[in-house]
Amino acid sequence: MEKPRVLVGCPTYDGKEYCLKEYIEGLKSLTYDNFEVCIADNSRKPEYFKKIREIAGDWNSGRKQKFSVKKVGYNSDIARQRIVESRNVLREKALNEGFDYFFSLEQDLIPPPDCIERLLERKRKVISGTYFNIVPERSAVTVLAYKGIGKNAEGKVIHKTLDLFELFPSRLIEGLLATGIGCMLIHMDVLKKVKFRFVEEEKAFDDWWFCEDATAIGEPVVLDTSMFFGHNYRAWVKDKNY
Repeated sequence: MEKPRVLVGCPTYDGKEYCLKEYIEGLKSLTYDNFEVCIADNSRKPEYFKKIREIAGDWNSGRKQKFSVKKVGYNSDIARQRIVESRNVLREKALNEGFDYFFSLEQDLIPPPDCIERLLERKRKVISGTYFNIVPERSAVTVLAYKGIGKNAEGKVIHKTLDLFELFPSRLIEGLLATGIGCMLIHMDVLKKVKFRFVEEEKAFDDWWFCEDATAIGEPVVLDTSMFFGHNYRAWVKDKNY
C-alpha cells in the first residue's frame, strides 16, 4: 500500500532569512520519503524569493522529493493577512495536486527526523507536535496550545495555555481550543472544508481561526506531547499593522 502523499511547507518572508539554513537542514533530515516541499514567499522585494528558488534548484538536482517556491504578491501591509494569503496558496496546491496531507512546518521550527511518520501513525486529521514560545515581557516559556477553562459573563470561552506539567506523561491531548500551526499535520478532508482566514478586527493569527473552524466541522484539534520541535525563536518587530 502506497504511503500517504504529504505536502510540507509554510508561508515565509525575508525576515525569516536568519533561520533558512536550519530549516533546509531540517527538511533534509526528514526520514519520510513520500513528500514534497513548497514555500510561499510574501516578501515585498524579490531577492529572498530568488534565494529560496536557488536552494530549491540545488535540492531538485540531487533529491527524490520535489521542492518548489511560489511568489505571493505583497498585497497588504498587515502581516497576518499576507500569511493567510500565502497559506491558502499552499492549501490550493495540496488540494489540486492530489496530496493526502498538508504538513504545516514553519520556517523557524526544527523537526524531529521521523516526525511525519509518527504523526501519521496517530491517525488523526488535525494533529500538532509540541513546541514552545517565549514571552519576553514575562521572561516566560509557554506551550503553543490552548484549552478552555470556562466562560465569561458574555458567554465567550475563556482560554489559557497548557501548563508545562500537563504535557506529561506523553500522550495525545484531544479537544483543545487551538494549537500553533507551526508543526501541524492536516488531512485533505479537513482542508476541503476549511480555508485559512484573516480576521482584521482581531489580533489572533490564522492558527486560532483554523482550529476554531476545524472544531466547528467536528474535527477535534489534537496535540501529541510525545513529539517536541525546536523553535528557532527570534523576536520580531510588531507594529500596529501586524
